[in-house]
Amino acid sequence: MSENTHGSNDGISRRTVTKAMAWAGPAIAVAATVPIAAASIVVPPPPVFNWGSGFKNPGASCKLACVAKQSYTTPVTVSNPSLEDYIIVFTSYAAGTNAVGINSLYTGECSPVSSTCSSTCTLPPGAKAVCVPAGTTSMTFFVSSGSLGSSPQGTQDVAWEWRRADDCSVADSGVAHSETSPPGSC
Repeated sequence: MSENTHGSNDGISRRTVTKAMAWAGPAIAVAATVPIAAASIVVPPPPVFNWGSGFKNPGASCKLACVAKQSYTTPVTVSNPSLEDYIIVFTSYAAGTNAVGINSLYTGECSPVSSTCSSTCTLPPGAKAVCVPAGTTSMTFFVSSGSLGSSPQGTQDVAWEWRRADDCSVADSGVAHSETSPPGSC
């Protein structure tokens, strides 16, 4: 029996059109869900460094145990509007052309930054990190550099990465830059 029951033999039969429509429905439904799933992936925005409220520790003036002598400290604010936990990782701190590393992340009087999420990610050597729970609107803490041996005025650069807490993949990264050292002293 021929599938082409009406018209000439070089056209498309109703049966072929019906089969195509039956297969097209699920394909269109699947294609329609892909943009919705892709749109739900949200990477947290870059951290905000408040260089103007930072300080330097020129030597013996700072008595905080979590702040190295001849170092720099600046407050950082992060948020995580996504539906998954992320880790903010600080990988390096440079004062001028000198790599001084990250000494500590803390709040208040050297209190560790607390978080309701965790991760088992392996960090690069010398890096410090904080897990930022999904839905966090604002979390502020201090990033303190390692010791330079002196604390001259100069540029500041802090490299950071957002990593997914579940698989440790890097979702975003950057370098925060200030043309001057933090203005205050500890």
